[in-house]
Amino acid sequence: MKDQLQKIRGLLNTYHINGYVCKDRKGSIELTAAIKAVYNNKIYVSPQVKKALSPKSQLEIDDYDITLLKMISQGQSQDEISSNLKLKGITPNSLSTIEKRLNKLREQFKANNAIHLVAITKDLGVI
Repeated sequence: MKDQLQKIRGLLNTYHINGYVCKDRKGSIELTAAIKAVYNNKIYVSPQVKKALSPKSQLEIDDYDITLLKMISQGQSQDEISSNLKLKGITPNSLSTIEKRLNKLREQFKANNAIHLVAITKDLGVI
C-alpha cells in the first residue's frame, strides 16, 4: 500500500497484480471496492494513481525535470540550481527557464508550492 508510482507500475506490469490501494485517508474505503473488484475478476487501482498511470497522463516528465525536482528537494534555490547546472554543463540553465519549468511541474502535479511539489513527487516515486 505504498504510494510510489514506479513501484505500482512495476507491480501491475511485471506481476500482473489485480488490486492496488493507496495508504491514505481513503485507503480503507477503497479497500472494500478493491476486494469486490478483484473478487469479480476486475482490476482495481486507487483513483489517485490510476490517472498518473494512464498513458495519456499529463504527468509525463523528462530527466531534466527530475534533475530539477531532486535539486529542489535538496533545498537548493532557483539561483543555486542555475549555477549548479551551469557548472555541470547542463542546459537549459537560465533562471527564467528553471522558473518556468518548476511552475509547469507545480501545475501538472497540482502543487501549491515547491515543498508541496517535492512531497507529491516523492510520494509518487518520481524522485
